[in-house]
Amino acid sequence: MKKTMIALMSLFMLVACSEDSYQEADKMSENGNVENTDPQNQVYTHDPSIPYSSPYDFGSDRIINYIFRNNTDVELKFHPFVSLCYYDGANDGVHFGQNLSATNGVSPIYPVFTSWPSWNEYETMRTAKQIIIPPHTTETITTLPGSMNLPADPAGPKTVSGQFFDFVTPFPQITPQEIALYTRFGKFIGLESNMGTIQFAFLTPGSSLGSAWLTVPPSSPSSLIKKVYNTQSLEVCTISGGIANYPTTYTKIVNGQSYTISAYTTLTDVIVELN
Repeated sequence: MKKTMIALMSLFMLVACSEDSYQEADKMSENGNVENTDPQNQVYTHDPSIPYSSPYDFGSDRIINYIFRNNTDVELKFHPFVSLCYYDGANDGVHFGQNLSATNGVSPIYPVFTSWPSWNEYETMRTAKQIIIPPHTTETITTLPGSMNLPADPAGPKTVSGQFFDFVTPFPQITPQEIALYTRFGKFIGLESNMGTIQFAFLTPGSSLGSAWLTVPPSSPSSLIKKVYNTQSLEVCTISGGIANYPTTYTKIVNGQSYTISAYTTLTDVIVELN
């Protein structure tokens, strides 16, 4: 009898613990943030209510796969659009301690942020050199764990054909400091291609953001661009104006054939796909 009672008590305790675990998991899912203590599996920008998932997480050492997939018989060519990825607590032109308006005494250290009178920390966007993906080809860039958010360093990871987020453009001229800034804090937000201009999917029409998201203070009261950030991952996303004016997929007819380009993220990948 005593052994039976002990077995029953153990069973009740197991069920109670399991119920607590389910309740905790439900609580994390409700606020749009799911936490995992394994550094390679930390996923905070995961909001099933939108729905939205992405690998961007300021507090994580996880790697990110940038996948460019061309499932068609035509060449895919696109210029990536890049902006800063994480909210540092203020829209003041100083990004995680780096003064974006600083100069070396002769020229700007971060020229893209000072080339126009209306520059600001979070609304400024830079365009990278064209990436070309041949027909029926997939090319991938995998970041290094640690301080790499975007493969923008010429000395860093590239696709098998040697492509990366190359900012060597005539104006404004890129600097080593700016390359380092985008490598650590950059985000692929959209693209202009031979198949159309699109943004990465974020907020599904008709959905609303919950408490997991807060508004990034605009650069001025007249700003038409509205951005929000996830309170756990700090990832910044645009919900109106700017890149948000473009669709997340675009279909183009070429020689009677329909081609659809799309851009989206998963918990581990940043994907551009042509079908």
